[in-house]
Amino acid sequence: MQFCFQGKCVLDANNRLKLPPLLLMDLAASNNSGRVMLYCLPEGCLGIFPMSEWENLRRLGSSDTDDVLNDAALRRQHRRIGSLSQSEVISNQGRITIPVMFRDLLGLVAGSDVMLVGAEKWVELWSIKAWEQEQQIIAEHEKKRVAADMDADLKSP
Repeated sequence: MQFCFQGKCVLDANNRLKLPPLLLMDLAASNNSGRVMLYCLPEGCLGIFPMSEWENLRRLGSSDTDDVLNDAALRRQHRRIGSLSQSEVISNQGRITIPVMFRDLLGLVAGSDVMLVGAEKWVELWSIKAWEQEQQIIAEHEKKRVAADMDADLKSP
């Protein structure tokens, strides 16, 4: 499954997000439960994961269960994931409700435009302002990476 797109949507007055039809079809193809997992990502957006992808990611991260009782950093990581994730049902109208906790953390306001962005294996929901800032960060990073690559190429014999 590859979610590759970006587009503006509106968070309606009831804090629901109407998912685009093509996204709904892709989610349905990978997700027969009608549920998605919402997870507040550290970059300042809300990840919307098909349940199958969420389970795969969690399975990859669960190999450390033997150490969790002895490792405070690992417990904090589990705590962050557990407290900042929540499953949601996609309604028959193709909407999901964005919980208050996530709206407050991300500065999402009912009735406002938001950006829905594909991240290949999941989708991200951004405030317009945060998405513009993220695009600037990405562009600056790419400029620095290209300059470093060119510098390394020039120094190679």
